[in-house]
Amino acid sequence: QALTPHPLPPFYVWFLRRMGRSMGAMTYSLADFSAQTILAAYAGQEEYPIDSAWTDAGYLMIGYNRDDMMPLHRWYDLNQRTPDDALVVHGDATVAGATPSFSAFAEMLVWGKAGTFRVYNRSQACSGSFTDDAYEPFVCLDPVMVQLGFHQPVAMRDRCRVYEREDATMICKGSLTSDRRKSRFYDLGATDEATIRAASWARSRARRAFS
Repeated sequence: QALTPHPLPPFYVWFLRRMGRSMGAMTYSLADFSAQTILAAYAGQEEYPIDSAWTDAGYLMIGYNRDDMMPLHRWYDLNQRTPDDALVVHGDATVAGATPSFSAFAEMLVWGKAGTFRVYNRSQACSGSFTDDAYEPFVCLDPVMVQLGFHQPVAMRDRCRVYEREDATMICKGSLTSDRRKSRFYDLGATDEATIRAASWARSRARRAFS
């Protein structure tokens, strides 16, 4: 709390108490979210020092990135909060390069690890995008996915989704900054090709139902 004049989001307090030392299986390969590393970065003990402009602008580092080529750290934008969380941005050493990535830290964790454990390790997978000028995609897609037997393990805001079924998982995400506000990009993993085809058909079905 001493690192920022803003109160910490309740979810981040929960995260620090339970995973602030180690994230276990949820650990990211390049980004370190441990309290020890974040404190070290603020103390100038890490390779990439923190520009004080980040703090002055209301940002709080929550993930230190050790990528040698492009160390895009994860930050909270504490000026843009949800009831329990806050907007997550990524950026290097300069505040000017901050790019919004997730509406909430909790969504980032769920979305990312659903991809790691439930999509990319399946025997069949595909990627794609869907959009339509006449509707908001998730408003149309949510009921169709329910009809196909999927559920949402975690309720999310309007730019991110995880749909799960025993034999398939689909993660969807839309840009928080793009002018193409109605575009969503998805990755789908399943046990076989037939399931992939059936789940992929959901987006065209949603378009027909709401056109």
